[in-house]
Amino acid sequence: MVVNGFFSAFSEVESALLALALSWPRIMVILWIFPSLTEAVISTAVRSAVAISLSLIAAPVVYEDLPSQGISLGVGLAIIVKEVFIGLLIGFMIALPFWTAITIGFLIDTQRGAFMASLISPFFRGRVSPLGTLLAQALTVLFFSSGGFLVLLDSLYQSYVFWPVPAFFPHMNSGDFSYFVHAFGTILYFTVFLAAPVVLILFLIDLSMGLINRFVPQLNVFFLSLPIKGALAIFIMLIYIMTLIDYFGKKFIAIPIIFSELGAMFQ
Repeated sequence: MVVNGFFSAFSEVESALLALALSWPRIMVILWIFPSLTEAVISTAVRSAVAISLSLIAAPVVYEDLPSQGISLGVGLAIIVKEVFIGLLIGFMIALPFWTAITIGFLIDTQRGAFMASLISPFFRGRVSPLGTLLAQALTVLFFSSGGFLVLLDSLYQSYVFWPVPAFFPHMNSGDFSYFVHAFGTILYFTVFLAAPVVLILFLIDLSMGLINRFVPQLNVFFLSLPIKGALAIFIMLIYIMTLIDYFGKKFIAIPIIFSELGAMFQ
C-alpha cells in the first residue's frame, strides 16, 4: 500500500512537471519576441525564469487537459513545436505597436536629417534612429504603467482555453493568413498616417530652403536646415505626443480583442 502510494505520488509529480514544461514554450516565445524584453535588456536566464514563473499559473489548466494515459516523446515534441508556433503568432500581433513606433521615428528622423546619428537599440537588436528609440522607450513605459502587461497576461492565460496545449496544430485556411497580412499592412498605413503631419511640415522646410538656395546659392542651406528641422520636429512632437499616446493606448486596450479574434480563427 505504501509503495503504491509512493508511485502514485511520483506519477502526479511527473504529470505536474510535464504540464509546466508544456506550458512554458508559448510564454517564452512571446517574451523572446516582445521588444521591451530582448536579451540586451534582460538576460536569457532572467527571461527564462520569468517565463517559468508565469507558466506556473497556466500549468494547472494544462494539467487538467493532459490525457490520463500520458504523452509519448514524439507527441510531446510535436506539441512543443505547436506551442512555439502559437507563441510566434501571438508575439507578432503584440509587437505590432512597437514596430509602428520605431518606424514612425525612422521616417521623421530621415526627413529631419538625424538618421545619420543612428544608434544600436537594445529593443530592436539593430541600428535605429534616435527618435525611434525614444518612442520605443516611451511606449514601453506606457505599456507597463497603464496596465497593458496585465491585460496581456490575462489574455495570454485565456489563450490556454482557446488553444489547449494537448491539442495539435489549429485549423487554418488561406483566409486566416490574410488576417496577418492585413495586420502587417496596418503597420504601414498607420505609420504613414501618424508620421505624416511631422514629415509634411519638415518637407515644407526643405522646400523653403530650396527656394532660398535658388536666390542665394552661396548659402549652405543643408547645414542651415538641420538645426531648424530638428528643433521644429521636437516642437511638433511635444504637441503631437498625446495623439500618439492615445493611439497606442487604444492598441494596448485592444489586446483581448486580438486574442479573441485569433481564438475564433483557430477554433
